[in-house]
Parts: sequence; structure tokens; C-alpha cells
Amino acid sequence: MKFDIGSVTIGGDKTVVIAEAGVNHLGRLDYAEQLIKSAARGGADIIKFQTYKASKLTTQNAPRFWSWDGERDETGSQFDSYSLLDSFDREQYQQLMLMCNANGIEFMSTPFDVDSADMLVEIGMKGFKVASCDLTNLPFLKHLAAKQLPILLSTGASTVEEIKTAVDVIKQEGNTEICIMQCTLCYPTENKDANLAALQDIERHFPGYVLGLSDHTLGTIIPAASILYGAKVIEKHYTFDK
Repeated sequence: MKFDIGSVTIGGDKTVVIAEAGVNHLGRLDYAEQLIKSAARGGADIIKFQTYKASKLTTQNAPRFWSWDGERDETGSQFDSYSLLDSFDREQYQQLMLMCNANGIEFMSTPFDVDSADMLVEIGMKGFKVASCDLTNLPFLKHLAAKQLPILLSTGASTVEEIKTAVDVIKQEGNTEICIMQCTLCYPTENKDANLAALQDIERHFPGYVLGLSDHTLGTIIPAASILYGAKVIEKHYTFDK
């Protein structure tokens, strides 16, 4: 199976590289532009951001599960952290897409709620990446699948049965353009825990689907090796300045 996300062919002879920028723009368009330009200069096929609003992603008092120097309140909640990173709206994402077009790289962003998904489709995004946390969010998967756009499905922390259910929900909407991506939910992931053999297991349970790797290891050894296990898509987190 192969399919296109905009100008990029998924499942063809070329291994597709997705530069995962996430919210490393910190709400600044000039940082986002540097992320886009550096990804394009590095040869990535797609740059992917993340689209969410704190109020739709977590409760006001959810315990913080990360810590970074940009926090305003050391004792704050995860809601406080997300609120520092969710300032982009439709206008900014339209500008990001224009920047991507100007730099010859395909734009994508992972939506974390229905409104974000709808907005991204309305501005012209050509495919979805589903985060591991939403693989079991079946109503959300149904909503995405109904858009009839390709779906890249991360599988971190999921069982084979959960992946099967997710794939079935997508297929029930008449959407079969699916890439199933092995993912280990450790940040960073040690090389010994990357479990590339899971790609072979996924291929055995889901023959004919495109395989991918959503990688959280440091360096390039693991994603390079994943090609030997059949990965046709490699997603790698990055930034231009830590």
C-alpha cells in the first residue's frame, strides 16, 4: 500500500522523514520559521507541529509531568505548562503552512481535539498524525477517519488488540490509508528499549499496511536501523536550539 500526503508519497521507495517540531516554537512565529527552515535544509519531507488548547487537554489541577526552564510557576500544574505553549490559532497555522510551502516542505500538525482537527483540515492540511495517547480515543479516531485523509497512527503503550480496534474504526469510515508506527513512550528512549522487532510483529498482524517509527531515542542509529525492519516513515523530535 502507498498513498500521498500532499506532495509526499508514503510507502514508496523512499523512506519519509518527519521532523517533529511539536510546540518547540514556544508560541513565537520567528522560532517556528527557524524550525521550518532548518527541517527543510536538513532534508526532511514533512515538518509536524502539535495543535491543542490547554483547556481541552487537561484539568486545571493535573499534576505536572514535565519540568523546563520556561515555567513561570515551579509549583504549577500541567495546565499551566500547556497554557504557555498553546497560543497559536488558525491565523498562525495558516502562516506556518505558507512558510512550509515557501521552503518546499509538507506541513502537518497533530490535533488533540475535534476543533483543532477541523481547523487544520479547513486550512488545507493533507494528512493526520495520531498521537499514541489517542489510539484508544475511538470517537476521535472516527471523526478523523471521516475526513478521508491519510492517518499515521502511533502505537506507544498499546496492545495488538487496541491497535486492531483502532484500525477497524478507521476502516469502518471507508479510510484505508493508514501507516502504523511503532513507538516507545520513554523520553528519551534508551536504544535497548527501542524494540524495533515490534515492527515485524505489527507487520505480521497487519499485513499490507505501511510501517513507521515514531522515535524518541537520542541520535540516529535506531531510526536508521528501523529501515531494515521495514519502516517507511521515520518521525524524529528536534529543535534548532535547546
